[in-house]
Amino acid sequence: MLLCLVVVDLAVGVFLGNPYGREPAQVSQITRYFDYGRSIEGKVRAMVGVDGTPPHPLAQTGWIRPPVDQPERPGKSQDLLIAVYGMSFAINIVRPMQDLDARVAIRFAGGPGATLSHSYALYMADRGRHDAGVVVLGILASSLPGLVTTTHMTWNFEAPSPHFYPRFTVGSGGLVEFRPSIASLAQLQTTARDESRWQKLVAEIAANDEFYDSLVFRSWSADESVVARLARRAWGQSSKRKTLERFHRADGFTNELGLTDLARALANAFIAQVRSDGKLPVILAIHDRGYADHLHRVLGPVVTGDAAVYLSTHELAPATESGNFIRDGHFTAAKDQLVGRRLAELINSRLGR
Repeated sequence: MLLCLVVVDLAVGVFLGNPYGREPAQVSQITRYFDYGRSIEGKVRAMVGVDGTPPHPLAQTGWIRPPVDQPERPGKSQDLLIAVYGMSFAINIVRPMQDLDARVAIRFAGGPGATLSHSYALYMADRGRHDAGVVVLGILASSLPGLVTTTHMTWNFEAPSPHFYPRFTVGSGGLVEFRPSIASLAQLQTTARDESRWQKLVAEIAANDEFYDSLVFRSWSADESVVARLARRAWGQSSKRKTLERFHRADGFTNELGLTDLARALANAFIAQVRSDGKLPVILAIHDRGYADHLHRVLGPVVTGDAAVYLSTHELAPATESGNFIRDGHFTAAKDQLVGRRLAELINSRLGR
């Protein structure tokens, strides 16, 4: 009977199939659900298209590179380009500014749930490539613990994007950067096809990423077992929750591994660099569900005075009020517009527009 159960379990796994390599519309919800517990390694190998299938859209996002098909200067009827680095929350807030003022153009580079280190690296990669007079750094509260990671996949194991980004620490001489060996999808595809290179990459992640968990990351034959996937998903959720608790608790962020010191150092570095280029720096502190005013407490002391425009969402769109969010966790359109309008007021006041 046990053998029969194993056979049925594996058969169900084969029947459900792998959601990667297929059009999203062709993938059922039940297939997605039971795939959440597949190992990160198994997901990533399928996502990057090593078997000849097209790479999954998540595998193509978030890489540290200048954005393509984004304006480099204001259009003919425009007088201001705003460069934005962050995640969907950030662009959702800034985009309504165009509706309010047709003279504004927007340049955006970001990644899914981008952490501060990722957004800062994107800014640095794009610095000097455009004529934006205003540069916005979007910082998401729930992504702040991602400062201790090197890749989206370790701390978003259920729906990983396999891009990499630098990990920063604060040393005696300032910011210290660890740059992962993989910097593009093409490099990741080459590595995924070579077992020795892949093992070196996994060892690099394990040594430099605090969210790495071998039981969640590594693949094994039971990846095709639906029961094993369910068990791994439960373990992965528990492991992530325990790691997050090191960096964020009910009363705010901790300074575990220098997390808040690093956040402030990166914000300061961004402000100084943007000002040295003769542009206006903007820090946009975004508080999503469960984070009250916790990010503001970290960043508020850094952005006093007139060195930068600073806006925190915790007062305009309180994270404690569920009605401010839609099902996927983003702000409602009305709240995006409210925050965007306030941001426009602050920027225009500083620029005298």
